[in-house]
Amino acid sequence: MSDASIVIVDPYSSGAMLAAELFARGIGCAAVESSLALPTAMRSRFNPAHFAAHIQHNNRCDETLHAVTQLAPTHVIAGFESGVELAEWLAHQLGLPTNDARLAKARRDKFAMGNVVWHAGLRTPRQHKGKTAQELLEWVREHVPWPVVVKPPKGVASDLVFRCDSAPDVLRAAKSVLESRNVLGERNDAVVVQEFLPGVEYAIDAVSYGGRHKVTAVWQYLRVPGQRQSVGYDGMRLLANDEDRVRDVAKFASQVLDAVGIRFGPSHCEVMWTDDGPALVEVAARMSAGNNVLLGRLCGGTCQLDEVVRLLIDPNAFIDQLPCFPAYHSLAVNLFLSVAKRGRLLETRFVDQLEALSTLESLSLANPAGQVVEGTLGRVTLISSSLPQLERDVVIVRRLNDQGIFVVQHDTSANA
Repeated sequence: MSDASIVIVDPYSSGAMLAAELFARGIGCAAVESSLALPTAMRSRFNPAHFAAHIQHNNRCDETLHAVTQLAPTHVIAGFESGVELAEWLAHQLGLPTNDARLAKARRDKFAMGNVVWHAGLRTPRQHKGKTAQELLEWVREHVPWPVVVKPPKGVASDLVFRCDSAPDVLRAAKSVLESRNVLGERNDAVVVQEFLPGVEYAIDAVSYGGRHKVTAVWQYLRVPGQRQSVGYDGMRLLANDEDRVRDVAKFASQVLDAVGIRFGPSHCEVMWTDDGPALVEVAARMSAGNNVLLGRLCGGTCQLDEVVRLLIDPNAFIDQLPCFPAYHSLAVNLFLSVAKRGRLLETRFVDQLEALSTLESLSLANPAGQVVEGTLGRVTLISSSLPQLERDVVIVRRLNDQGIFVVQHDTSANA
């Protein structure tokens, strides 16, 4: 049995899956929760039974460091975006493997990230960071064409990310960002505006050791055909390693990881392939979210979760397989089901039809009937060795979602 002892900071989402995997292997784990201000929905997968110790950070760095030191861990790793900064700081203080501390800000702040990657000679969107909408507008008028993207400096995924086609759009988006907390509960004290880059967007998952990077998955983001290109998407498809651009975007992502100082552990990098080649969207020093971390395994290959576990408990085996590129027997698609407007959920429909899909691997549907809901409420995972079969079922899922899988009452009572 491995003598590894792992501290996971914010073991939520895929971090909870990592904890479960380590627990099943008899590996000792401790949980550190960085903040109790995180939304309950994000902490829902957290299972205290998987941990021998549980530490509340409460913004007391010295106390947290002392408590973690007593556990004598071999590794400290982030389980979720909210835990990245604290996990890296703890690992650095304890002299454990981690990422370059000098570039820590560039791994969380989108503006600093873009600047660092640009200075490394890699393409990024032109950007500006400001504290007022007027400041952003003045920069846009002088430097970039419409449309533009407005986002918080430390957001997660598409939370509070807006495509803006006009000055009024920028005013509304900046106001929304500045008056809100991001999805992690952090107050936004500034706004980032970026040039909009049209193209095909990819996500590259990797695991690193000593600055060497093993790509575990390359995904293409899916958008509804005919939809005006925006910052949103409704799905992700796991790509085979011989598909167009896969190795090119993986190479670019590895250069981004070098630029922002990712040397140890998992990463998730988003890249836009434009007419001029690849450009950075953003990068995170954490695992991919949700079941993305294990779909490679279900498709007959490796997955990010397996490689993170291998890195933590058997680094020599991990090193022996560097460099490595994933190969699969099957393909996978994740489709995200959402409601167009905020409202009160009345009913969830078409479950039988979703469960009857020939390529269905798993189905996750939120069903808080009577509660006010918005955004993404479900996920459909499809796996098949046949791309035409996958594409057929994608069309069916999108049609059902358009017809209203979630029946929502859009009226003033939804604000109650």
